[in-house]
Amino acid sequence: MAKGTLQQPFLVHLHGFLFFGWTFFLLLQTSLVASGNTAKHRELGLAGIALASAMLCIGVLMTIYSMHVNIALGFGAAAVPFSIVTFSGIVLFAALVAFAIGNIRNRDVHKRLMLVATISI
Repeated sequence: MAKGTLQQPFLVHLHGFLFFGWTFFLLLQTSLVASGNTAKHRELGLAGIALASAMLCIGVLMTIYSMHVNIALGFGAAAVPFSIVTFSGIVLFAALVAFAIGNIRNRDVHKRLMLVATISI
């Protein structure tokens, strides 16, 4: 990286882009609500659902990719059982976002669930 290159597959770059995008998206949504522009916040919420769904898929693919890389490096005995940590994190994030979406009418619950979901990643 110091030389200006990162020799990783496209999947790794996509993972970074999506997960950084989630942080940016959370800040954007928070600023919209803080400025009183809740209509725009609700409109962009659909994009957030799409982003979270993409993150879920890419997270699973990255976990599988990471297992394959670690097995190839000879760490299979530890890599495969440890993947439960990553899969659990993915399930936790998905559940928190789903509950947050289910609580869009209860602003306080929605806000806190989205924050905890973001902290979980």
